[in-house]
Parts: sequence; structure tokens; C-alpha cells
Amino acid sequence: MDTVEHNQPDDRTEQFIGLLGQVQRSLQAYVTTMVPSWADADEVLQNTNITLWRKFKNYEPGTSFLAWSRAIALIECKRFRQAAGRDRMIFSEKLMEALTETVDRESDRLAAEREALQACLRKLPNDDQTLIQRCYHGQEKIASISHDWQLSAGTLYVRLHRIRRALLTCITRRIAKEGV
Repeated sequence: MDTVEHNQPDDRTEQFIGLLGQVQRSLQAYVTTMVPSWADADEVLQNTNITLWRKFKNYEPGTSFLAWSRAIALIECKRFRQAAGRDRMIFSEKLMEALTETVDRESDRLAAEREALQACLRKLPNDDQTLIQRCYHGQEKIASISHDWQLSAGTLYVRLHRIRRALLTCITRRIAKEGV
């Protein structure tokens, strides 16, 4: 009796999927800045993902997968621009380079802010962390939380305001200290 062998993903496939999943949103935002329409950006992103998979054997582990992916995405954006020909909505190569520099600079800043936010959140008292978690990650209504905690909605709004102000101060200090 013949048995059908099911192909299990190998380590390389799993590694690629994991890395791509981590950078997909950033990559999509990057491509969207380079291509004039959402539909075109989706097409370029799909082509980028295919090219990333085909060239994954050339990726050097330990280096920035996002930077490597963006470099390939830029090539795909340029290919799209060439294929689109004389369409006036296509960005010039000079503008694409300026956008690339801006995205790189801003993504570094945003990454530093995200890391600072995570560190500052960990410093909050447990109740404040729980309140932030429920309001922003769980997307619960203040009325529900105020009922559970037996506090007025106004009290919780004031508390959230103070927490956000403390987080902003913490993030600002942390980034200034790191020189980002």
C-alpha cells in the first residue's frame, strides 16, 4: 500500500515565514510610500514577497531582515515604475531615494520610541499596566472597567491621562538619554 508523504515545512521555510511576518507591516508601509495607488502597492508587495522567498538563500542570518527586505522592495518598486512607463503618477527615482531615506530614518526613530514605550510600560505599577492593557489591547470600554474596579469613569479617565503623561515623560527622557 502506497503512503502519501506530506511535505513538512523545513527549518528554512519556517525561518522565512517568521522573519517575513515580523516585517510585513513595515514593508507594506514602505512600498505604499513608493507606489501611487493601493492596488499597485499590493501588487508590488506581492512581487516583493515572492522575490524575498526566491532570494532567501542569499540572506545573511544575523543581519537586518527588514533592511534586506526594503532593498529588494525598492528594486521591485523601480521595476514597477519602469513597467508603468510614462504614467505621470509614477514617482521619479530621485523622489524614491528621498522617500527611502526618510522611511529608514523614521523607522529607526519609531523603533526606538516603541522600545522606550515597552520599557516605560514595564516600570508602571501593576494596576496601571492592567488599566493600559484593558483599555488599549483589550479595547474595553471605560464603563466596563469602572464597573469592575468600582471607580467612576471620570476617575479612570483622569488616571489614564496621568499614566499617558508619565509614559510620555519617561519615553522622552529615555530617548534623549540614548541620543536617538
